[in-house]
Amino acid sequence: MSLTIDAPEGVEIAAFFDDLVPPAVRQLVDTRPLRGMHDVTFRVRFSVEGVGDWLVSVVNATRVAVKRDRKTPAHLTVRFDEASFRRSQTGEARRINVLEMLYGDRKRFDRLLGVKGMLQVELDDHGEFRRLALIFNETQDPAAILRVGYDDFCDILDKIAYPPMLLLRGRMRIDGNVALLLRVQGLL
Repeated sequence: MSLTIDAPEGVEIAAFFDDLVPPAVRQLVDTRPLRGMHDVTFRVRFSVEGVGDWLVSVVNATRVAVKRDRKTPAHLTVRFDEASFRRSQTGEARRINVLEMLYGDRKRFDRLLGVKGMLQVELDDHGEFRRLALIFNETQDPAAILRVGYDDFCDILDKIAYPPMLLLRGRMRIDGNVALLLRVQGLL
């Protein structure tokens, strides 16, 4: 089961989070239970600049809540500008499934808790740049910048591409705190 939301191009962002995300996450939780997570709440915030913030929570591995929320601490915040959000979540483009990438078991969750910092991702989408930031545990320092092609990044998330090989081939660049990137790679 994959967390791919079939959102029509031009969907209102509020409708995407309010109407489409909750049933998709509920289906993911129902078909792929979070092992060992019955005593925790897993929170991911999606922040679309200039539009709003939505907090997706999975409580005790069973209950799903999606609400507008800027204040509740999140384990991961994914920040997009509106154009990058639309490209990554609607239309014909390959989806960036950040929530599914982190979804797993207690061991993966505990590794996530150990990551602090912000990874800025600059995606080259055939000459048009898309940006997103992954902020771990409400901490923006240390910081690293990852520059990679949009399709290569999707391949990393889909476990088709291996980041060290992309580095060796010159298809990915890293600036800033490399240790942060190595910790994040352990989550992918």
